[in-house]
Amino acid sequence: TIAGADSYTIYYLNRPLAVGEVVAATLCWDIRVETINPNPSNHLDGFFAYQDLSQVLNDLDIYLMPSGTDPNNIEDIVWASVSAVDNVEHIFFPIQTAGLYQLVVANTSFGIGDAQDYGFAWWAGEAIPGDFDGDGDADSNDLSGWKSGFGTSEADADYDGDSDGADF
Repeated sequence: TIAGADSYTIYYLNRPLAVGEVVAATLCWDIRVETINPNPSNHLDGFFAYQDLSQVLNDLDIYLMPSGTDPNNIEDIVWASVSAVDNVEHIFFPIQTAGLYQLVVANTSFGIGDAQDYGFAWWAGEAIPGDFDGDGDADSNDLSGWKSGFGTSEADADYDGDSDGADF
């Protein structure tokens, strides 16, 4: 549970992350739904339709930040998922700078403002080496990415700082 508007909870990743590792995080929370016109037999005739989401939905966000930074300082955010449209946020981000990180769940609520229950899951680990097009696998489609990055650090599948035959 996160306690009301302008509050946050910090989750510290328990080990330093290396360049090329990926952080994946998913956050979801309840939307308030009310019934209307229950008929005498207790069957529901419908649900109350809200035109304004702020009547039923808090606005939670996820921030990826260096560990120990102030969650209120937006300049320290490395990556974020911020949307006021629904009740799901998701981050999938390859680490660019090695170090310790924290994930922040923030209630930037324009909505109902009460304490908000939510579910939050995250994972951090190695990306798929050679997945230069970012589609979750290393296959023939990644060959052009390796070719165009050869001799630079653009196609570094083994994370040794260069793109060479070992990355093939």
